[in-house]
Amino acid sequence: MKVNQLSKELNERNFSDYPPIAIEWRVTKGRDDISLGKLQKRINILIPTFNEIWPLQLNFINSMRFFPYLERTVFNQVGIMTTILEFAALQKSHETLVKAVKKKARDEAREYYKQFDDVLSINVFDIMMDDALYLTEKARERGMGAESFSREEIAEHYKASLKSLKK
Repeated sequence: MKVNQLSKELNERNFSDYPPIAIEWRVTKGRDDISLGKLQKRINILIPTFNEIWPLQLNFINSMRFFPYLERTVFNQVGIMTTILEFAALQKSHETLVKAVKKKARDEAREYYKQFDDVLSINVFDIMMDDALYLTEKARERGMGAESFSREEIAEHYKASLKSLKK
């Protein structure tokens, strides 16, 4: 599933690392000549911003925790509908993270998040559609009754799932 590949990629890119520590580690790695006092002062200015955004990063990552299990266990339409509901939750956490980065990240914080522009610009609906169709085909191969799940039905259920999460 594409969502599992995204989760793995985020893990490899250390997306869940606390940004001030990631910045300090990256800047000081292999350098003895940097003034740590100046660096620490710049990082300390950014900490309030990162303290607001970082929990949203973790929530976004946490929204993907069930997908590996779902990929292994989805065998029918109920499982596919459950997966679509999880994608709606992922969409909501992604939107919240993107809004926070755009609204709150300034200067060096914005620079930090530029390395994750590809993550911040993903289209969760497209990933969901590809993965839901993949799971539908997987269920069909096992003869588990997902034959009637069309792209339109998947999109309708996704829309309904998003509405139910906004309540």
